[in-house]
Amino acid sequence: MSVIFVVAPVVAGSWPIVSAAIIAASASLGYTAAARSESQLDALNSLYVADAVRSIEMRMTDSQVVTDALQRGESFTVEREGVTAVFRVDGRGQCQVHLSGAGVSEMDLQSAGQELMDRVRQQFAYAQVMAELETRGFEVVHQEMEADQSIRIRVKR
Repeated sequence: MSVIFVVAPVVAGSWPIVSAAIIAASASLGYTAAARSESQLDALNSLYVADAVRSIEMRMTDSQVVTDALQRGESFTVEREGVTAVFRVDGRGQCQVHLSGAGVSEMDLQSAGQELMDRVRQQFAYAQVMAELETRGFEVVHQEMEADQSIRIRVKR
């Protein structure tokens, strides 16, 4: 017997779970965490304008968990190959992902941003599912990542 289910991470979570999901998702895509304060980000933004670095803002839909975990004004930054992604909650309480990079087209930034947001959602859902399985007394027998990046988990009781 097999079961397939889809988890939409719209439930509230805590910052450790969210940061772990962001770190795991970004690391799997080759990003590294970067510690940046809000003043450093403002300074970088002024440099981006001067150096004509492209940047885009994307709204992360289905991001209640991120907006619940981050306070307005807080941010989490990851970098990969000259592309910087900053997760932050805007003034309206919605999660925004600011992507920037020198010599990177807007289309490439958009693609990198969508891939990163999808992976963050997947990692959060994975963490939630694993915690729930443990709570309900299931044991993971086997798990694997499919070619299409879906995760297959086989459990027993």
